[in-house]
Amino acid sequence: MEDKIDNIISKIFSIKIEEISNDLTADDIDGWDSLSHMQLIAEIEKNYKIKFTTKEMFNFFSIADLKKILKKKIK
Repeated sequence: MEDKIDNIISKIFSIKIEEISNDLTADDIDGWDSLSHMQLIAEIEKNYKIKFTTKEMFNFFSIADLKKILKKKIK
């Protein structure tokens, strides 16, 4: 799961996989704004065939938060 999500993050934010760490937040990634946040959500939903609730969509502020929510959804 880690590699797949990191690839999605890399694609959406145009950053190298090596630059991705769980402690990254929107403040750390240039271009992580409301539009790219929704693009990230859409890409994850498509790739994992899941749906985030509105609360889940807006309750992650770091890569670690996102991965934690995703792990719960794909159990």
